[in-house]
Amino acid sequence: MTYRIAALLLSLLTPAVNAQSQIEWDFAIPHKNRCSAGPMMEMNACLAEEYRLSDARLNATYQRLQRELQAPTSLRRAQSAWLRFRDLHCEFHMRKDEPGSLTPYARNACFINLTEKRILDLEQIVPCNGCVLFKPEVYERR
Repeated sequence: MTYRIAALLLSLLTPAVNAQSQIEWDFAIPHKNRCSAGPMMEMNACLAEEYRLSDARLNATYQRLQRELQAPTSLRRAQSAWLRFRDLHCEFHMRKDEPGSLTPYARNACFINLTEKRILDLEQIVPCNGCVLFKPEVYERR
């Protein structure tokens, strides 16, 4: 009887786990929650400030890493390409057929989401006494 209950529970949980793995994480949610009250102009200004703070964190993380790497050229090229990607990605996801007061909010939310993800990516590279500690678990196939 215990085996049957465990099997039933496992069969019920498996679809939820599989559905969970398909979720696109939105790192802008806490920022949007902080900016979700008031008129749209205030919400836009609030989210623009949230993006400014997020971008400042990214720049500080990037600058620290660049200073600590022995050969930061690849990092500079990667960051430049990432900035182009961020802009094009958010432009692609913007609804051009519905311009209006929601446009700056949506653009900043997209920028925050990608910026927070980039910060996490850069933080995976941990310098150690002028070298880069290679974290194989970050690059392993899953």
